[in-house]
Amino acid sequence: MSSLLQLTQLDLSDNLIRNIKCLSNLKNLIFLSLSNNKITNISPLANLVNLKQLYLQQNKIKCIAPLKDLIQLRDLQIQRNCVKHIEVLNNLTNLGSLYLNSNQISDLTPINQLNNLTELFAQENELNKLFIMRSITTLVLTRTGLVHIQFLNQLSKLSKLCVSKNLISDISILAYLKRIEHLYLSENQIVDINALKMHNQLKELYIDFNYIENVDAIKEHPKFEEYYIGQQKNAKNSLKCFSHKQKLIHEQQMVLNSIQKQQNTYFTKFKTKMAFCIQKAAHNHLILSENVISLIQLLDNSTQLYCNCIQ
Repeated sequence: MSSLLQLTQLDLSDNLIRNIKCLSNLKNLIFLSLSNNKITNISPLANLVNLKQLYLQQNKIKCIAPLKDLIQLRDLQIQRNCVKHIEVLNNLTNLGSLYLNSNQISDLTPINQLNNLTELFAQENELNKLFIMRSITTLVLTRTGLVHIQFLNQLSKLSKLCVSKNLISDISILAYLKRIEHLYLSENQIVDINALKMHNQLKELYIDFNYIENVDAIKEHPKFEEYYIGQQKNAKNSLKCFSHKQKLIHEQQMVLNSIQKQQNTYFTKFKTKMAFCIQKAAHNHLILSENVISLIQLLDNSTQLYCNCIQ
């Protein structure tokens, strides 16, 4: 391995590797993946100062001190290890994407100088101290024991936020984060969602398993592509509320059901073909336009009326 000194990319994932001493001389490496192995000691990586992408997820790593001089790193993934301390990462000022999830980290403040960081994934850590950089656009803090999210007030660039499976009850701070497009708030203790009323950029929202009873704030949202309100902890039934896309799919299915139930109608052959087209569209995850659905419904009603008249 040490003879391949000109190598710039190397993927050794899923190989049950324990010892990586042979990598220490590969100083031209720009991309290295060692994910899903049995590695505990990453000291040989200290010499690989040209690395820009390093994937170490799903190993048995506790100490990441050897990474302190890898200042060219743009993308670092060390999730699913045994890391507790991340002070060394503050030297890696070029980092744009950082995966820390599923470790033993309690304090995120050591990375408060990473001003180029735009993506931070720190879910499934028991976090006690938080300091999130203003440059962040994607933040994932699922299952971290969060109670308050006021620390988000400076994240004006945030477009994706995932804080599901926490203890959050107050989301009023979100009213000021107008750039959010993707928001995941499932399995918290939220009652009031009025903070989302003026979120005109919001495209995706998940707020199931909370204590929400009123969804008027988001019912007629103009840009929703997908949202799920679903079952609430204090509700006997799921709250029924569909996005524009979901409405079309729902109407499509209703028309199909209606066609399949009817028999001996005047336009049987045509409607059989139409049912086939709807089924094919559903199979390919296509959505019929509202105009097409309206025409099918009109035909459906008229043929039913005709049949009733001639019986």
